[in-house]
Amino acid sequence: MAMPRDLSDSTASSVLRLIQARRRGAVFVPTDFAHQGTREAIDAALSRLARDGTIRRLCRGVYDYPKKHPRFGLQAPSVDAVARAIARGTGEDIVIGNAKAASLLGITTQVPARAVFLTDGTNRTLHITVEDGGGFDIQFRRSTRRAGGDSKAGIVLRALRFLGRDGIEAKTIRKLRRDLDDNDKRRLLALQPKAEGWMWSIIGEIVNDDIAKAS
Repeated sequence: MAMPRDLSDSTASSVLRLIQARRRGAVFVPTDFAHQGTREAIDAALSRLARDGTIRRLCRGVYDYPKKHPRFGLQAPSVDAVARAIARGTGEDIVIGNAKAASLLGITTQVPARAVFLTDGTNRTLHITVEDGGGFDIQFRRSTRRAGGDSKAGIVLRALRFLGRDGIEAKTIRKLRRDLDDNDKRRLLALQPKAEGWMWSIIGEIVNDDIAKAS
């Protein structure tokens, strides 16, 4: 890809090379290029690359290096990649929301209606625009219940929270017991004190027999 004529300075050249070195579909924010120059120079380089069509602006301060389908053109960015790029830019700690956690583990047939991430930052909803005029919303919801991060054990905690005390069936426990390996179960057991009290016995059912046999 040829370098646009107005990107001849060293900061812009470095930013362009780093973008081209990434796989298409990568999402980034100005702080990802913090060592390449001043914030003003980086912002200017990204703005010019977006105008040139090399990258795509998704919302304020968030860009992607879009994937291209040979027939359908530019593809929508990954919701997860966008959310994590935003979090890198703000310094937030985020994890996938409870509904997504349950869906990811295959213990619910419900498809989350919106992309929700739990954060130690502020509550807000951002609209992401894509080139064809469509887009999607990402909701950041402040929560202290992020124990375990996006480890398998942490995802299980949030999935159980989504199902609720009365929504967890024996087949759910059997599936989790089958799908988690011993390391996952040990980590889940270590997280037990950070779970709501009603989860403790359920966590015990998921892990105790197998951990005892492995010990």
